[in-house]
Amino acid sequence: MIVVLFLFLVIVPNHSYAKQSSVGITRNLVTKSGVFIKIHLNVEKIEKLKPCEASVKIVDKTGAPVPDALIYCSLYMPNFATGSNRPSFKPSDEEGTYKSVMFFNESGGWLASFTVNLPEGEFEQVEVPFTVTQ
Repeated sequence: MIVVLFLFLVIVPNHSYAKQSSVGITRNLVTKSGVFIKIHLNVEKIEKLKPCEASVKIVDKTGAPVPDALIYCSLYMPNFATGSNRPSFKPSDEEGTYKSVMFFNESGGWLASFTVNLPEGEFEQVEVPFTVTQ
């Protein structure tokens, strides 16, 4: 089992996928070193000018939470002047989990651009697309 997991992590580095469902949007990533990063927007639907709770959970290849990571996020609409929208992610009570609240001033297609800096010096960048409703 461990060999299969190791081969998966080596053969499929930086694998990611995003899904939008009735319980929010989740993006899962596996870095080259085997660190698992889960980005989740915790809403049934993302609405204009309504708070949207977001979390980033990071675990290492053994499944242990990764403390002391730095999470940077920038929210924007492609080809539209939305101004500076950079929610601040802070560590939560759950080790390896970082939380923030996001607000969106327009409805339509948005991108959340994340940079996750890990304590060992590795970093991961990802953009999560989603739609904001009226």
